[in-house]
Amino acid sequence: MERPSEKQLPGMVAALLSDLDPPEQAQQRQRLGNVSYEAVVSGQSDLLSGLFCRWVSDEWVAVQWSHRLQGQSAVVGQPCLLRTDARSAFIKEATPPKDQVASELIEQTCQWLDRSGVVMSQLVLEEARPTHVDLWEQFGFGHLVDLVYVVSDLSRSGQRAGDDLGEEAGPAESAWDFELVAPQDQVNRWCSILDATYAGTLDCPELNGRRSTRDTLIGYRETATFLSDGWWIVRQPAVANLSPATDAACVIMAEHPESELVELIYLGVAPEFRKRGLGKQILKEIQSFCKRKHRSKILAAVDQRNLPALKLYRNAGFNAAAKRTVWARFYRPGEGDMG
Repeated sequence: MERPSEKQLPGMVAALLSDLDPPEQAQQRQRLGNVSYEAVVSGQSDLLSGLFCRWVSDEWVAVQWSHRLQGQSAVVGQPCLLRTDARSAFIKEATPPKDQVASELIEQTCQWLDRSGVVMSQLVLEEARPTHVDLWEQFGFGHLVDLVYVVSDLSRSGQRAGDDLGEEAGPAESAWDFELVAPQDQVNRWCSILDATYAGTLDCPELNGRRSTRDTLIGYRETATFLSDGWWIVRQPAVANLSPATDAACVIMAEHPESELVELIYLGVAPEFRKRGLGKQILKEIQSFCKRKHRSKILAAVDQRNLPALKLYRNAGFNAAAKRTVWARFYRPGEGDMG
């Protein structure tokens, strides 16, 4: 098993990015632009140090690319075959590598992830099961969740923010305070409200307790392009002599400037504030916020099993745009648990 040479690396990366939409390709190339080859071979690059290859002939090379994320997690790619053309460029092929070669690549990748201190690795698939499914299971990966990606198209004429939200009637707008809270300024407060909203969640409950809340917060912070005014904590105001102000929910958004899209990374409501119309009010505020920023679309990913959330998004004007399956591997260094 080896790493690409400095000369081969740009062509391999270009071939591996070829399946992405042009805006996402541009974003990834921008992120990779300042990575030195020395950082790659020394293991210091979160983005490229997890790219391994094995030449199977003079023309064909098997490649697997995984990269670390902030918050002790990683995204893992499937092994694939690249073919060199007459110009010494690389072309991604649909045919997967043979089992023996794929096994060597997956093993090398898992060893690299373990050395990196990663506690959660995710394999995001368009299909239900990965190629070489037996190998992935052998190395500790298993099905985690099926996701539905929903989109609100704010550019459609006639769509008004928050129309026809089919949730139980809730308090008037003034009953909730939407507070902009920078994650770096109030880390403990963010961790507290996140922990509260995770209780009894229907959105991938298998992730609860797999990482520290602080690591999860870091992961949210590094998703897509940081949106400084897209981190909200929603509060129930104090009632004189009866109850203090209470954090009830939180919203985390990021943006994709190249496509005028805002990604709703996380929306969570604490159990005691559910079924009171707060979800409806939050989505209305998000849609209004995005319109003021002249963003044309909002994207969110929802656990397929979370029927109340899917209904809420649907009634808010979101439409299902894609489905993805996530396989995952969990490992806490020192515990010897690779499953």
